[in-house]
Amino acid sequence: MFAELYNKRPIKLNVTPSVVKLPPSIKSTAPAHVTELYHKSSRYLPTLSPSLTCLTLGYEFKRKLEPSQLPPSLTKLSLHNRFDMELQPGVLPSGLIKLDLASFNSMTKQLITPNLLPSSLRSLKLDRLFEQELLPGLLPQSLTKLKMSFNSKQQIQPRSLPQSITSLTIENDFKQEFDIGVLPSSLITLSLKGGYAHEFHPGVLPNHLESLIMRNKFDRPFKVGALPQSLTVLSFEHSWYNQPFGPGVLPARLKTLHFNQGFKQPLLPGHLPSSLQTLYLGEDYKHPLPIGTLPSSLTMLEIGRRFDQALEHGSLPSSLVKLIIGGESDRYLVVGSLPNSLKILTFRQEFNQPIPVGFIPDSLETLIFKGDYSRSFNQSIIPGSLPSSILSLEFNDQFNRLINPGQLPSSLTSLKFGRTFNQELLVDVLPTTLATLIFGDHYNKRIENKVIPQSLTSLTIGSSQKNSIKCPSVTHLNISSFPQLKLVKTAQPIRSLSIQHVSTNVRKEALPSIKHHMTSLTLSAKTPVMASSSIDSRRAKFLKSIIQAFPNVDTYDVDNDDRHKWKVLIRKIDQWHAIMVLKVQIESRSYNKKRFGTTIQYFTLDSAAGLATELEEENKRLKRDNDHLLQLGNEINKLKEENDQIKARLAELGDGGASTKSKVVTDVKSTRRRK
Repeated sequence: MFAELYNKRPIKLNVTPSVVKLPPSIKSTAPAHVTELYHKSSRYLPTLSPSLTCLTLGYEFKRKLEPSQLPPSLTKLSLHNRFDMELQPGVLPSGLIKLDLASFNSMTKQLITPNLLPSSLRSLKLDRLFEQELLPGLLPQSLTKLKMSFNSKQQIQPRSLPQSITSLTIENDFKQEFDIGVLPSSLITLSLKGGYAHEFHPGVLPNHLESLIMRNKFDRPFKVGALPQSLTVLSFEHSWYNQPFGPGVLPARLKTLHFNQGFKQPLLPGHLPSSLQTLYLGEDYKHPLPIGTLPSSLTMLEIGRRFDQALEHGSLPSSLVKLIIGGESDRYLVVGSLPNSLKILTFRQEFNQPIPVGFIPDSLETLIFKGDYSRSFNQSIIPGSLPSSILSLEFNDQFNRLINPGQLPSSLTSLKFGRTFNQELLVDVLPTTLATLIFGDHYNKRIENKVIPQSLTSLTIGSSQKNSIKCPSVTHLNISSFPQLKLVKTAQPIRSLSIQHVSTNVRKEALPSIKHHMTSLTLSAKTPVMASSSIDSRRAKFLKSIIQAFPNVDTYDVDNDDRHKWKVLIRKIDQWHAIMVLKVQIESRSYNKKRFGTTIQYFTLDSAAGLATELEEENKRLKRDNDHLLQLGNEINKLKEENDQIKARLAELGDGGASTKSKVVTDVKSTRRRK
């Protein structure tokens, strides 16, 4: 790609691609410098580099792995969930640290033997239903992280999990009831994602457990002593847990408690430990919060959308820094109920009530209105309801109300409007402290002189904007398309430019030409549907056109989010050279985790050749001028010498008479004529 981009042989640097994706059609030895390899061919496995540390075998690979075929340097190995070949002892390298066996045992019916897994293994993942009974000695004692799924009849025997394990995740609905001693005493994190149908009796959970994550079907009460005192995180984030908590049930060191939709039990003073810092009350919580219920250690609180209780003065502790609240009810909008410690306030998407004057404390610095549907906040701002302490204000996608002078906080530095806002901005509406202004896609009003304050340095406009915007001090600009560059009238050169919608098929002549220096150019590119084989060529031509149109940029950042995802980062070293990092997404069976193959290249910029020619011509011109000045200097020196000689002769003659003096002068004039 790089040779295509600059039509010359790239200059090599001692930086080589660390991740390579080999196409199925190539039979070869993986390059020696490669440390990570993604391979999906079903027909072969190339001779692997002795420096290889990470290997992923894709969904098409179904070949049997032979002993010594994997290099001893390998530390991470991942097999796709279609891999159904048996693994023999000695196949896995002795230095392997992380192993991902997506379909082991569920497809091959192979059993884990004591010699199969290397003793160096620290992380093991078994995705599909694992049917083998775990017995002591099968898993290596070096293992610290285990993630697996069991079938409905599977049992975990005592001491079968190594005492070295600190993190255990069970993906599916685990039917077995844990007995005392089954979970290793070294366990720090336990995550039961598929649910758990039994009660935890005292002594079942290890004494050093710090994080317990329960999901889906778990809904059993905890008795006093069931949760270890070491616990700091207890989460029912994705479960329908709805059991009461009496005094002493929650450990004294608990810092984070997360309820999900379904929790409806009232919380009373003494139920929550004094150590609690973060509390998420579920969507269905509707009970009052009497004074003393929330501990004085609490710094973050989120209350669900169905909460409809009045908040008394003192219900929320004076330690609270961040609050997320908001439903269809307005009963909690009690003046004086929010503590003066509050810094961040977020109204949920269901909130659509006028904010009374005095409800928001003067300590608030960030105010956010969430929501993207018709019932979200869309109320006129009552003058004085937003205190001057607010520095950042963000409206939701439904807010579309006229704002009058004096309604926005006078100290505001950042203001963001949502998608539908399209009201005319009047003079003196925006405070003189505003530095960042973001408009949504629907905004298309003309902005005249003195509407944008001199303090504004960063501006974002949406795709509908077709009118001019006068903003004298803006240096950071985020626009939707190239033509919008003409709409922004600024007295300062743009130093940072972001463009959201750019086609890689854009014609070179359609690109603007900006020659002044910029620190960064960020583009979100779209590639029209084309064959995969044409992607690289199209990308190369596109990048070359961008660099030619914007030649004086320090950093180019291009992100393509189509089906063939790729990212390019180009950083100039000087006017002649640059480093390019190209990341192309490779296949991954995880929908939540993207994997990218990375190529790094050092190259010479085409634009440097033109600059070098200009500098050479300028150097020649300066040399000619210098030679001419030297010649003039020599002539001046000769005239100076003649003048000195004349003065000397006049001094010798003294006052020898006018006639003699006249004769000398005449002789001098004759001499000059002859010259």
